[in-house]
Amino acid sequence: MAVGLGTATMAAADDRTLTGCRGMGRLSANLPEVTESWPLVLRNAFAADGTGHEYLTVTVLHPIQRGTMQECLAPYLVGGLVKSDDGTITGQIIPTSMDYPVFFGDTITIDPALIVDWSYARDFPGPKFGGFQMRHLYRHVSTNELLALSYSPDPVPPDWR
Repeated sequence: MAVGLGTATMAAADDRTLTGCRGMGRLSANLPEVTESWPLVLRNAFAADGTGHEYLTVTVLHPIQRGTMQECLAPYLVGGLVKSDDGTITGQIIPTSMDYPVFFGDTITIDPALIVDWSYARDFPGPKFGGFQMRHLYRHVSTNELLALSYSPDPVPPDWR
């Protein structure tokens, strides 16, 4: 499901139609690479107790409303992920410098249909996996340049397959 933030509308999982926020650029939810790799993340980046890996984050489209403006979708970085026994994923919005209402630190439920991207590193500052939006932006760089950006040449850890 593609979302053009600024012009498009989309139906969220609960069938509400939400408008993408103006001036937010273009993002796509459910990129094939993200959709195909998300089950691998669920299987490998969470501990037996459901706690997500320390360096696992997702970018999700989350509904916001500014003043009297219509509710719209904006991208938020979410960490501190936890998977419950029923498979529901929750996490905390990570503060960024983006001009959004203050949700920072709020715990939200992650709708897999609204995941824009995910990022994972085994340790800090180890190479990052995932990051498909960034990889798309830098798709013409060499492997050495990709490593200089802290991204692994392989977007999914080989031992996850």
